[in-house]
Amino acid sequence: MGWWKYDVKAAEKLMNKAGMKKVDGKWALPDGSAWKVPLMSVGEANPTMNRLASMVVECWKAFGVDTTQDVRDNAAELMALGDYMANTGWTIETWGGHPDLFYFLSSWHSKLYQPTGKRTAGSNHMRWKDPELDRIIDAIQNLGFDDPKCIELGKDFIKLAATEMPITPVMSYNVFTVCDTTYFDGYPTSKNPYTDPVPNWGNTKYMYTQVKPKVKG
Repeated sequence: MGWWKYDVKAAEKLMNKAGMKKVDGKWALPDGSAWKVPLMSVGEANPTMNRLASMVVECWKAFGVDTTQDVRDNAAELMALGDYMANTGWTIETWGGHPDLFYFLSSWHSKLYQPTGKRTAGSNHMRWKDPELDRIIDAIQNLGFDDPKCIELGKDFIKLAATEMPITPVMSYNVFTVCDTTYFDGYPTSKNPYTDPVPNWGNTKYMYTQVKPKVKG
């Protein structure tokens, strides 16, 4: 529900508002010149993101956008340098679903901003900077990890992102982690979900303090 809803009529209104026009069934720039938007995506290392990009390209073509899927094995490198017109990729970092968003947003602060051509700090590949975003990040940084005010600041961020649209979030990604209890106990469970056990997320360090050798007998 909202601006991310699949709505071709609404999309056409936005294009017209921006001065775009259709020429021979394809969207053109306001001056009538051709508008080509290759969509960069990763290679076979991430088939999920590849499928996503191919579906987006299919939808864009049906809408009249002159686009192709630009598959690059070094897409992550090019994305960090800003060497793309449009891309599919991760901009989200996480503590594992915790409402404190500082870990996720910290690299989006304007003090870490890098222009196109220079490697971005963290995940701000779209090079978004905004005074309100800085205010939210600074406020979260000054609060305790479990302070309920973090939730309100998180809502402020969502409202700002929905207004400014630096990215278009399109999916949630299921992650599966095996917790082998043959020799160790203390992993998160459905009855005690104290953290998310995904090993490449920062919050995993809280799990390591809870995992203990299994008591024999």
